[in-house]
Amino acid sequence: MKAIIFILSVLFITNNNAQKFDFTSKISEYQAFFNANKIAKSYTVWSDVSKNCPKENEVIYTDGIQILQHKIDTAALAEEKVKLVRDVLILYDQYNKNYPLSTPDFEVAKAVYYLAIQTARKAGIAEPRLKPAADKIEKKLEAKSVTAAEISKAKMNGKSVSIGSWINETIIFPAKS
Repeated sequence: MKAIIFILSVLFITNNNAQKFDFTSKISEYQAFFNANKIAKSYTVWSDVSKNCPKENEVIYTDGIQILQHKIDTAALAEEKVKLVRDVLILYDQYNKNYPLSTPDFEVAKAVYYLAIQTARKAGIAEPRLKPAADKIEKKLEAKSVTAAEISKAKMNGKSVSIGSWINETIIFPAKS
């Protein structure tokens, strides 16, 4: 009887270990697909890894940003691009949540779109002839910008974010309506 219980225990443990997600091999798999320019396959495997092992390795986020950016660059439909940009923003949120010391520019990445919208508005006001083009650009950028819910969730209401380098601007996030 003890032998049967022992064998069943070994089988149970072996079965549990076999069902565990092997994130290391999955990371290698999606990286190989990405390097071979098989983005759809890479995205599918990467999505699986990011859902099952969000805290296992920081490379999940850095690779995910590259994969999503490639999908944004090659997306045919505007709606698809909007969804992918929102996915990137969500990924930045998760990256910052799981690796806060590695993402000091997290808020800056979100602030860039917001700054671009403000700049388009200023151009339309400063030069009335540019208003139609500025309005069109503003609408496109709005789709990529953070939403009121994202600003609130990230506790960015009224928060000041400085964008250095040649841009050298400071953004204060209001609650968007």
